[in-house]
Formats: sequence, C-alpha cells, structure tokens
Amino acid sequence: MIDELNSEIELIQADAYSYIYQTNMRYDLICIDIFVDDKIPEVFLDVDFLEAVTENLTERGVLMFNHLAYTKADKVAAETYYNDIFKTVFPDGKCLDVKGNLMMVNRVGWV
Repeated sequence: MIDELNSEIELIQADAYSYIYQTNMRYDLICIDIFVDDKIPEVFLDVDFLEAVTENLTERGVLMFNHLAYTKADKVAAETYYNDIFKTVFPDGKCLDVKGNLMMVNRVGWV
C-alpha cells in the first residue's frame, strides 16, 4: 500500500536575485538550479547571495544548490565554489556528485 504525501508546497516563479533580497518569508527547502546555457550567472556565486539565501531558510531549512560538473573544467569550478564560498557559509555542508552535477547541501544530516 502506498501512502500519499500530503504537504503544503509553494512554488515561486520570480527573478531569483531580486526575490531573495525582497522577501521576508522563511522556507524549509530552497532549491537553486540557475543556469544560462551552461553557466551560473556571477551574481549567484558570491558570499552575499548565499548569506541572503540563508536568511530565507527556517531554522532547520535545507538548501540544495546545483552546479554543473559535466566537464573537468566544470567540476573544478564547482569544487572551487564549494570549498571557497559554500563551506564558508555552511561549514557542515556536503557536496554530492550526481550524474554530471555537484549538488551542494547545507545540512549534512539531511543526506
């Protein structure tokens, strides 16, 4: 027997950069998967943006940040971001290798 999952979900379709700085809402889960072709725009790769995202998470909220890691250069760039930026904001974070992507999560116990 399969139980149905009954949970409230709210999907936001908006300019991510503007929204994250303008909202006062707190979320249990924020998924970031922002690409223009195969690049993440630079404004989403700095510490300020990541800290703003943190302000929009609930106390036990989970952030999932997807980075392309298909080529060697992509993987090096993603690993550099993870080590130099992501880990400074989320020292207990984790990076998962998922089929050509690196998925960065802020809560180790979650994965």
